[in-house]
Amino acid sequence: MQKWLAHRLESASTALVKRDSAGRRLLTALALTPVLGMAALTGSATAATYGPYNIRAENSNSCMDVRGGTGSTADGAVVQQYQCLGSTQTNQQWYFRDTGDGLTYYVTARNSGKCLDVRGGTAATANGTALQQFQCLGYAQSNQRWYLTRGPVGSTFNLRAANSNRCADVTGGPGAIADGIALQIWDCLGSAATNQEWYLTTP
Repeated sequence: MQKWLAHRLESASTALVKRDSAGRRLLTALALTPVLGMAALTGSATAATYGPYNIRAENSNSCMDVRGGTGSTADGAVVQQYQCLGSTQTNQQWYFRDTGDGLTYYVTARNSGKCLDVRGGTAATANGTALQQFQCLGYAQSNQRWYLTRGPVGSTFNLRAANSNRCADVTGGPGAIADGIALQIWDCLGSAATNQEWYLTTP
């Protein structure tokens, strides 16, 4: 089973977490490759959890952040970018949990255990729809499942919402680098859209 997982991870990408050398070393030791940068923490090859990670925007190097700090655990809390504040900032740390379909992941906030969610449910597919955290509602909730696809830069990836195939995006374009800018979904625009490219580091 581990050999099957290693093959699937390798075929998906070989350079999503180029910057996390510790993660790459661990993966090498376990004969896995860096789709998510580190080995599974729990579960089986079909329902593994990876992390925690800081998910950083390529345009700003800021972290994906649940607005309101570590105590922000309520449904509907806005997901934004914010400067990365270190290992105690659990609202900036995320797990990737395999949904079991071999393609998508739930992305869950460490501080709350809640899912990265496209606000409005499975029919919320329009450009500009906000991202939030929300209780994880299961596989049918496709606005809470995410594809990881290799970004136009070798060390980055795009997060695509399964319900729309649109990218997690820092609102305002590549020049949007300030703290507190909310995240949304938007058409995936390619190499110029560094506000849609993400990379992982360990807290």
